Amino acid sequence: MTLPASGDPVGLALRGRCLSASAAAKDEDDEPEMIYWSVVAALVGLLGTWFGMTHLNRPESHRPPEVYWVLGLAALCPAWLIAVLGLLGRTKGRFPDVSVAAWWILSGAAALLGVIVTDAMVRRLRESGEPYPPARYWVVGVGSFFPAWCIAMLGVLWTRPGVGA
Repeated sequence: MTLPASGDPVGLALRGRCLSASAAAKDEDDEPEMIYWSVVAALVGLLGTWFGMTHLNRPESHRPPEVYWVLGLAALCPAWLIAVLGLLGRTKGRFPDVSVAAWWILSGAAALLGVIVTDAMVRRLRESGEPYPPARYWVVGVGSFFPAWCIAMLGVLWTRPGVGA
């Protein structure tokens, strides 16, 4: 079947239906890919930001602790976004299913709460006056998105067809 030219409005609607039908057929195949890419993004993010943290941690550099905390935030943020987008991709129609909505709302709330709590932890560590190594601030930053990423990954696994929802 050939699709009409892009200037034809009926052709665009037909093309959209064909593409959405093929996307619905591939929906079950996307779950392993979404999990795979989220884990790959987590590993690349962790290794890349660890390398960046060690590279920035030179004896002559005097960077504020927030720099290392932000590097930790950046480690799992892309992996969390991929997992959340995997949850959002499971919506059928205009509104998401209640179980899918619960997972991405919990994950988003955990991400927001994690950033707020770890920011307070970094401030408290900085104001204590003790010289903590940059790796501690990096770990605190990683810990801010870790629960949210786990919740989103569990949601992707739980809402797959035939499991929990």
